[in-house]
Amino acid sequence: MLTASPVHAAQPRLQEVTFVSHGATPTGSIAWPVDRPILAAVVFIHGSGPQKRDLDLARRFAERGIAALVCDKHRSPGGRS
Repeated sequence: MLTASPVHAAQPRLQEVTFVSHGATPTGSIAWPVDRPILAAVVFIHGSGPQKRDLDLARRFAERGIAALVCDKHRSPGGRS
């Protein structure tokens, strides 16, 4: 019988970011791979309804070499998303 332990990548580095977009200043987090080259990048886009940053999913991407940007859902001045 052959057994093997799973190989885990180092914990991704999280970086808090802000940027200007159409007069708003969204905030978010980037999960960066730390023990491998960045192979690609992904940006999470929110759908309708209440949302929050899904850093668990972003970390899973980063563990596989994919940088992931997750932003807070933008609120317009009138309170609508």
